Amino acid sequence: MNEILRVVKVNGEVLIYVWAKTQKLDDVKSCYAQKQDSRDVNAPSRKCLTPITTPNYSFLPVHSQELDGFTHNDLLVPWLTNERGGNSGNTSQVHHRFYHVFSQGELDDLIKDVSPRPIIEESYYDQGNWCVRLRKT
Repeated sequence: MNEILRVVKVNGEVLIYVWAKTQKLDDVKSCYAQKQDSRDVNAPSRKCLTPITTPNYSFLPVHSQELDGFTHNDLLVPWLTNERGGNSGNTSQVHHRFYHVFSQGELDDLIKDVSPRPIIEESYYDQGNWCVRLRKT
């Protein structure tokens, strides 16, 4: 937050979108959750759901895409790539991306810790994201 506000002019506006831990608001699923419902449950990206450990990370769960939201704030999200493999044809490989997903109010709290505190013009939920529009004072 400090770096974002450092590079913005006084009275400049910033719009921040972050993934929300919940992918449903008022019983309405986000587009992400709806897309997960329509996917084949046997797709390769759904097979990488077990926790993993690596030398560089502490224990991190891997996101299960069958859920309406995220079970942890810090997790790995599978990303399936399709690569051309010479004579062997196309191959698929799963990469794990680190994500921190935000709980309701968490982004606002981060902004309130910045000094001098910016003005939060608007804070809202939009399709599985927490969003804040703020102005540098």
